[in-house]
Amino acid sequence: MFGYVQNLIIVVLEILCCKIFFESFGQKRDLENSGRSISIFIALTLFVYIAAVFFHDYFIMRQLLIIIVTAGLMYWNFEISLLKSFIISALYQGLLLAVDYFTLFICFTVFHTMEEVGHSGSIIVVLSKIVLFLFVLLIRKYIGKGALLALADADWLIFLFFLIFTIGIIAAMLKTFGQLDNSIAINLFFIIACGLAGMNIAIFYLVYNILSREDQLRKEQIYRLKVKNQVDTYHAISENFSLQRKKPMNTKTRFCVLTH
Repeated sequence: MFGYVQNLIIVVLEILCCKIFFESFGQKRDLENSGRSISIFIALTLFVYIAAVFFHDYFIMRQLLIIIVTAGLMYWNFEISLLKSFIISALYQGLLLAVDYFTLFICFTVFHTMEEVGHSGSIIVVLSKIVLFLFVLLIRKYIGKGALLALADADWLIFLFFLIFTIGIIAAMLKTFGQLDNSIAINLFFIIACGLAGMNIAIFYLVYNILSREDQLRKEQIYRLKVKNQVDTYHAISENFSLQRKKPMNTKTRFCVLTH
């Protein structure tokens, strides 16, 4: 039973990274409608989980289905074309597989035996998702647009250092994980690793939401300043026009007084 929960948690981490990856290339269609984003997230999570269960032995078919469904749902959520959504979905799946194989290769060089790698499989998968999150953040930093551009390079380095520190902690857990025989302790290590991964993603969205609100406030202040300047300009033009209309009347009055 706990194995199904593990797989669901891993899929949730993948979809969160997928969402951040798509946010680097497009803006949400309706920023105020958070319900649609949540619905799409839940639908995509369930589909990927079901596809992983029922198409476990059909790798190519499973990947094609995930790419197509992800492209369709993200097209509905972001202001991008359907073709671009399909390309981004394919790129994300390629990045996901590349990071998984890269992490597995590093673990093979550390453990040297397939038995140790298999025993630490669940922690290795979580580690690969955190490495994936790191790559997605780097892509978001150099390609993405929006509020994150206001984050200084020093702040980015601090955030990335915390993420790399988390990767180091989980890598250290792997060395201990291979020596554990108690299933409760193994599950506890997995929960801790997932908690660290979720905490990093939560911190990212916390910083992102703060920057988004500040960016929105700044835009509103600029808008109000523009409106005020336009109103002041309108009043100045109106007063100037009124003065110009009064001048001929005053001249005509003076001429009538002199003639009389």
